Amino acid sequence: MELETGLEYTVMHSSATVESEKNALDSLLPERTALKRLLNDSSQYALKPASASRLAHMCGAVHDTTWDNVGSKAKLDSNMKLWRKYCDGLNTPCWRPGEAGLTVNEREREAILAANFLPYALTVMRGRRGCAQAKPASAYKAYLGVRKAHSKRSVELPGTKLVWQMCKRLNAKHAADFGALSLVVKRKQPFTKEILHALLISTDKGALDLTVPAVAAAFRAFVATLRQTGMRKSELALGAGAVFTRALATRANLQWCLRGIVYADPPPDLLRHPRVGDYAILVPPPSKADPYGEVWGALPIYLHYSSTEPDAAFNHLATLELTVPAVGQQRHMVPLISSDNKRPLAAGQLDRMLQLILGRVIGKANASKYSWHSARIYLACSLLAAGASVAQIQALCRWQTEDSLRVYARLNPGSYDKLLTRAASADVLSVSVASLPPLSSELAIRQLLGLSLVDALAASA
Repeated sequence: MELETGLEYTVMHSSATVESEKNALDSLLPERTALKRLLNDSSQYALKPASASRLAHMCGAVHDTTWDNVGSKAKLDSNMKLWRKYCDGLNTPCWRPGEAGLTVNEREREAILAANFLPYALTVMRGRRGCAQAKPASAYKAYLGVRKAHSKRSVELPGTKLVWQMCKRLNAKHAADFGALSLVVKRKQPFTKEILHALLISTDKGALDLTVPAVAAAFRAFVATLRQTGMRKSELALGAGAVFTRALATRANLQWCLRGIVYADPPPDLLRHPRVGDYAILVPPPSKADPYGEVWGALPIYLHYSSTEPDAAFNHLATLELTVPAVGQQRHMVPLISSDNKRPLAAGQLDRMLQLILGRVIGKANASKYSWHSARIYLACSLLAAGASVAQIQALCRWQTEDSLRVYARLNPGSYDKLLTRAASADVLSVSVASLPPLSSELAIRQLLGLSLVDALAASA
């Protein structure tokens, strides 16, 4: 089967990731090569539509990255850019053959190529936090990105055993060159109740002007929601270059149970005069672990009113509803947390405000130990200090395991409130962050690659 004369097909690609004509051609490669294989398929299972253009569109559709995660695409593009330069220096193609069908000698060649990418990457990658060189684990992560990029093209590269051996040797050299402390994992610290309270009463002016009532209401609703839900910043804020769409969290994600009646449109008077027993019902927005809301979207978060807890998310979400109201169908069109019902708070502005406020409260040197992820760690630590089980912690932080899903399914508004109330009075300073259960897929991914838990922990640094 041949393509009709003059037939052209196009696949949308982000112009931000196309750096040259060479890269543009490279980005079209999976569609072209897949189409070529389909056209040359002579087996009894070959696809033979009446028009070859249909095959072109089919190949284009499966490799169209228009709706892929922007951050993930950027990371893979960066990893492949580094890998491409490495392969160019060896006069060999950057897109490698899959493991299936390789001879012993060919597998050895691919293993040597992959392993030596790590020391090459370290000559290019910049170190962080004052270190002159990036950690070997960072180069290893870049290689994992290369594997993922190949996998997206249905090419599974050989195993990583030799690559990880190289990583461990480079770790030893890094420790000798820069000191053992240079390899110590530096994780963000959990917020304390005092820090969270300082954030919630701040009237600072910076990237955001917290003297403006609508801006302050949105900022405080953001902080208080992170404090009690363990949400990630990306679930409520807009990243650089991103555009708000209805696929993100809207005000319709928030309902209210007031005086025993559930309201999609809460009566303002009831919000102004809440009573014990009232609570907000927050449907979790799409997240890193659940990008389409298929798992946690059916399992709401219950945020109760408490007359003795001024920092509770209920209070600040109610203030947001009263200060920046959204009614009727408008609730489906505007961001969940916004100062103008047009755009969510920007992630970059939130980061700068966090450092500004923390710099004033605890000093600039200590401020760098925290990020918005510290709120998620705070919730996990406070739950652990309050005696919650591993499954309960993972459930309230919405990390998917069979146990956490089973626990979450049993949570009703009352039991949810009891767990958060106990957590609110717990002392997070008594808990080691290292004792927390996994709250992301990082370690799971490493272990799936065949690494031990110790090696997985090292590779996740």
